[in-house]
Amino acid sequence: MGLLFLGFVVGGVLGGIFLYHFQARRNFENAFVDDPDYELVPRGVFSPPEIRSRPGAHLPIRCKAIAGNRNTPARWQLFVDGVALKTTLSLSLEGLLGGLRDLVGLKDIQVGDEAFDGRYTIRGADADLVRGAILQPAVRRAVDALYGHRGVKRCNLSYHGTLEVLMQRERLTPQEARHVLVVVHTLAQALHDARHAEPVGPPVPKGAGKEAIGSVGGTSGAPVGLGGRFFER
Repeated sequence: MGLLFLGFVVGGVLGGIFLYHFQARRNFENAFVDDPDYELVPRGVFSPPEIRSRPGAHLPIRCKAIAGNRNTPARWQLFVDGVALKTTLSLSLEGLLGGLRDLVGLKDIQVGDEAFDGRYTIRGADADLVRGAILQPAVRRAVDALYGHRGVKRCNLSYHGTLEVLMQRERLTPQEARHVLVVVHTLAQALHDARHAEPVGPPVPKGAGKEAIGSVGGTSGAPVGLGGRFFER
Protein backbone atom coordinates (compact mmCIF):
# COMPACT_ATOMS: atom_id res chain seq x y z
CA MET A 1 0.00 0.00 0.00
CA GLY A 2 2.82 2.36 0.87
CA LEU A 3 4.62 1.69 -2.43
CA LEU A 4 1.40 2.24 -4.36
CA PHE A 5 0.84 5.58 -2.62
CA LEU A 6 4.47 6.58 -3.31
CA GLY A 7 3.99 5.68 -6.96
CA PHE A 8 0.93 7.91 -7.16
CA VAL A 9 2.85 10.78 -5.56
CA VAL A 10 5.84 10.44 -7.88
CA GLY A 11 3.57 10.08 -10.89
CA GLY A 12 1.62 13.17 -9.88
CA VAL A 13 4.79 15.23 -9.46
CA LEU A 14 6.20 14.12 -12.81
CA GLY A 15 2.87 14.70 -14.48
CA GLY A 16 2.67 18.18 -13.00
CA ILE A 17 6.18 19.03 -14.27
CA PHE A 18 5.28 17.75 -17.74
CA LEU A 19 2.05 19.73 -17.84
CA TYR A 20 3.81 22.90 -16.62
CA HIS A 21 6.45 22.78 -19.36
CA PHE A 22 3.89 21.73 -21.97
CA GLN A 23 1.67 24.69 -21.11
CA ALA A 24 4.65 27.10 -21.08
CA ARG A 25 5.57 25.92 -24.57
CA ARG A 26 1.97 26.29 -25.76
CA ASN A 27 1.91 29.83 -24.39
CA PHE A 28 4.91 30.74 -26.56
CA GLU A 29 3.35 29.07 -29.59
CA ASN A 30 0.09 30.96 -29.12
CA ALA A 31 1.88 34.28 -28.55
CA PHE A 32 4.03 34.05 -31.69
CA VAL A 33 1.73 32.20 -34.09
CA ASP A 34 1.57 34.02 -37.44
CA ASP A 35 3.88 36.75 -36.09
CA PRO A 36 5.15 38.82 -39.05
CA ASP A 37 8.61 39.34 -37.52
CA TYR A 38 9.48 36.18 -35.56
CA GLU A 39 9.19 32.42 -35.87
CA LEU A 40 9.61 29.61 -33.36
CA VAL A 41 12.02 26.67 -33.57
CA PRO A 42 10.97 23.73 -31.34
CA ARG A 43 13.62 22.53 -28.87
CA GLY A 44 11.91 19.70 -26.97
CA VAL A 45 9.05 19.39 -24.52
CA PHE A 46 10.94 20.72 -21.51
CA SER A 47 12.53 23.75 -23.20
CA PRO A 48 10.91 26.92 -24.53
CA PRO A 49 11.22 27.15 -28.30
CA GLU A 50 13.96 29.26 -29.80
CA ILE A 51 12.67 32.56 -31.16
CA ARG A 52 14.30 33.99 -34.25
CA SER A 53 13.71 36.54 -36.99
CA ARG A 54 12.00 35.38 -40.11
CA PRO A 55 14.30 34.82 -43.12
CA GLY A 56 15.49 37.99 -44.83
CA ALA A 57 15.22 40.21 -41.75
CA HIS A 58 17.58 43.15 -41.32
CA LEU A 59 19.89 42.50 -38.35
CA PRO A 60 18.43 39.03 -37.67
CA ILE A 61 17.95 38.15 -34.00
CA ARG A 62 17.58 34.86 -32.16
CA CYS A 63 16.74 34.10 -28.55
CA LYS A 64 16.95 30.85 -26.61
CA ALA A 65 16.81 29.58 -23.04
CA ILE A 66 19.68 27.55 -21.59
CA ALA A 67 19.07 25.29 -18.62
CA GLY A 68 21.16 25.80 -15.52
CA ASN A 69 23.16 23.29 -13.54
CA ARG A 70 25.01 23.11 -10.24
CA ASN A 71 27.62 25.65 -11.33
CA THR A 72 25.77 27.79 -13.87
CA PRO A 73 22.37 29.46 -13.37
CA ALA A 74 19.63 29.23 -15.95
CA ARG A 75 19.90 31.98 -18.53
CA TRP A 76 18.58 33.38 -21.77
CA GLN A 77 20.88 34.38 -24.60
CA LEU A 78 20.08 36.70 -27.47
CA PHE A 79 22.19 37.18 -30.58
CA VAL A 80 21.93 39.78 -33.34
CA ASP A 81 24.06 39.42 -36.47
CA GLY A 82 25.21 42.08 -38.92
CA VAL A 83 26.13 45.04 -36.69
CA ALA A 84 28.70 46.96 -38.74
CA LEU A 85 30.53 48.79 -35.93
CA LYS A 86 34.10 47.65 -36.53
CA THR A 87 35.26 47.23 -32.95
CA THR A 88 34.61 44.91 -30.07
CA LEU A 89 32.46 46.27 -27.25
CA SER A 90 31.62 45.00 -23.79
CA LEU A 91 29.06 46.62 -21.50
CA SER A 92 28.13 45.55 -17.99
CA LEU A 93 26.85 47.22 -14.87
CA GLU A 94 29.58 48.83 -12.79
CA GLY A 95 30.09 47.02 -9.50
CA LEU A 96 32.63 46.36 -6.77
CA LEU A 97 35.05 44.83 -9.26
CA GLY A 98 35.09 48.11 -11.20
CA GLY A 99 36.52 49.90 -8.17
CA LEU A 100 39.06 47.14 -7.62
CA ARG A 101 40.21 47.38 -11.23
CA ASP A 102 40.77 51.10 -10.80
CA LEU A 103 42.88 50.45 -7.71
CA VAL A 104 45.20 48.10 -9.59
CA GLY A 105 45.43 50.45 -12.57
CA LEU A 106 43.13 48.65 -15.03
CA LYS A 107 41.13 51.47 -16.57
CA ASP A 108 37.85 51.05 -18.40
CA ILE A 109 36.79 53.29 -21.27
CA GLN A 110 35.33 56.60 -20.13
CA VAL A 111 33.04 58.42 -22.57
CA GLY A 112 32.66 61.71 -20.71
CA ASP A 113 29.04 61.23 -19.62
CA GLU A 114 29.50 61.02 -15.83
CA ALA A 115 26.18 59.28 -15.16
CA PHE A 116 26.79 56.69 -17.88
CA ASP A 117 30.45 56.15 -16.91
CA GLY A 118 29.43 55.67 -13.29
CA ARG A 119 26.75 53.12 -14.13
CA TYR A 120 28.54 50.92 -16.67
CA THR A 121 31.86 49.19 -17.19
CA ILE A 122 32.84 49.78 -20.82
CA ARG A 123 35.55 47.98 -22.75
CA GLY A 124 36.46 47.68 -26.40
CA ALA A 125 39.31 47.14 -28.84
CA ASP A 126 39.11 50.67 -30.30
CA ALA A 127 38.34 53.07 -27.46
CA ASP A 128 37.81 56.06 -29.77
CA LEU A 129 35.27 54.20 -31.91
CA VAL A 130 33.53 52.96 -28.78
CA ARG A 131 33.25 56.51 -27.41
CA GLY A 132 31.96 57.82 -30.70
CA ALA A 133 29.27 55.15 -30.75
CA ILE A 134 28.18 55.44 -27.13
CA LEU A 135 28.02 59.23 -27.29
CA GLN A 136 25.15 58.81 -29.76
CA PRO A 137 21.99 59.46 -27.67
CA ALA A 138 20.14 56.55 -29.30
CA VAL A 139 22.83 54.12 -28.14
CA ARG A 140 22.78 55.32 -24.54
CA ARG A 141 18.97 55.22 -24.42
CA ALA A 142 18.99 51.66 -25.77
CA VAL A 143 21.64 50.53 -23.26
CA ASP A 144 19.65 52.01 -20.37
CA ALA A 145 16.46 50.33 -21.64
CA LEU A 146 18.26 46.98 -21.88
CA TYR A 147 19.69 47.13 -18.37
CA GLY A 148 16.30 48.17 -17.08
CA HIS A 149 15.34 44.51 -17.47
CA ARG A 150 15.92 42.28 -14.46
CA GLY A 151 18.69 39.73 -14.92
CA VAL A 152 20.72 41.35 -17.72
CA LYS A 153 24.36 40.56 -16.93
CA ARG A 154 26.37 41.43 -19.99
CA CYS A 155 26.23 42.81 -23.50
CA ASN A 156 29.07 42.03 -25.91
CA LEU A 157 29.70 42.95 -29.52
CA SER A 158 32.21 40.87 -31.49
CA TYR A 159 34.44 42.37 -34.15
CA HIS A 160 32.52 40.32 -36.74
CA GLY A 161 29.29 42.09 -35.85
CA THR A 162 27.42 39.73 -33.52
CA LEU A 163 25.76 41.38 -30.52
CA GLU A 164 25.25 38.98 -27.60
CA VAL A 165 23.10 39.69 -24.54
CA LEU A 166 23.02 37.40 -21.51
CA MET A 167 20.13 37.40 -19.04
CA GLN A 168 20.26 35.28 -15.88
CA ARG A 169 16.59 34.44 -15.72
CA GLU A 170 15.05 31.01 -15.33
CA ARG A 171 11.86 32.01 -17.11
CA LEU A 172 10.54 34.67 -19.43
CA THR A 173 6.90 34.99 -20.28
CA PRO A 174 6.11 35.34 -23.98
CA GLN A 175 5.32 39.02 -23.37
CA GLU A 176 8.67 39.59 -21.61
CA ALA A 177 10.52 37.71 -24.35
CA ARG A 178 8.91 39.84 -27.04
CA HIS A 179 9.81 43.07 -25.23
CA VAL A 180 13.42 41.96 -24.71
CA LEU A 181 13.66 41.07 -28.41
CA VAL A 182 12.54 44.57 -29.34
CA VAL A 183 14.91 46.26 -26.87
CA VAL A 184 17.95 44.20 -27.97
CA HIS A 185 17.15 44.77 -31.63
CA THR A 186 16.83 48.51 -30.96
CA LEU A 187 20.31 48.52 -29.38
CA ALA A 188 21.74 46.55 -32.32
CA GLN A 189 20.23 49.04 -34.77
CA ALA A 190 21.59 52.01 -32.79
CA LEU A 191 25.09 50.50 -32.74
CA HIS A 192 24.82 49.68 -36.45
CA ASP A 193 23.84 53.29 -37.22
CA ALA A 194 26.70 54.54 -35.01
CA ARG A 195 29.22 53.15 -37.52
CA HIS A 196 29.06 56.59 -39.15
CA ALA A 197 29.87 58.43 -35.91
CA GLU A 198 33.17 60.27 -35.62
CA PRO A 199 35.72 58.59 -33.30
CA VAL A 200 36.17 60.53 -30.07
CA GLY A 201 39.26 60.63 -27.87
CA PRO A 202 39.31 60.50 -24.06
CA PRO A 203 37.54 63.28 -22.18
CA VAL A 204 39.87 65.94 -20.80
CA PRO A 205 39.95 65.80 -16.98
CA LYS A 206 38.10 68.56 -15.16
CA GLY A 207 40.32 71.50 -14.38
CA ALA A 208 42.81 70.68 -17.14
CA GLY A 209 44.05 73.70 -19.06
CA LYS A 210 45.14 74.13 -22.65
CA GLU A 211 48.29 72.19 -21.95
CA ALA A 212 46.13 69.07 -21.71
CA ILE A 213 45.25 69.32 -25.39
CA GLY A 214 47.40 66.85 -27.24
CA SER A 215 48.56 65.13 -24.06
CA VAL A 216 45.50 62.94 -23.72
CA GLY A 217 44.23 60.15 -25.89
CA GLY A 218 45.56 57.07 -27.51
CA THR A 219 47.35 56.53 -30.76
CA SER A 220 44.43 56.25 -33.15
CA GLY A 221 44.76 59.75 -34.56
CA ALA A 222 41.06 60.41 -33.94
CA PRO A 223 39.88 63.88 -32.88
CA VAL A 224 39.68 64.52 -29.15
CA GLY A 225 36.39 65.94 -27.87
CA LEU A 226 36.78 69.02 -25.66
CA GLY A 227 33.89 71.29 -24.81
CA GLY A 228 31.96 70.45 -27.96
CA ARG A 229 34.97 71.04 -30.26
CA PHE A 230 37.49 68.67 -31.82
CA PHE A 231 41.26 68.90 -31.80
CA GLU A 232 43.34 66.69 -34.06
CA ARG A 233 46.13 64.74 -32.40
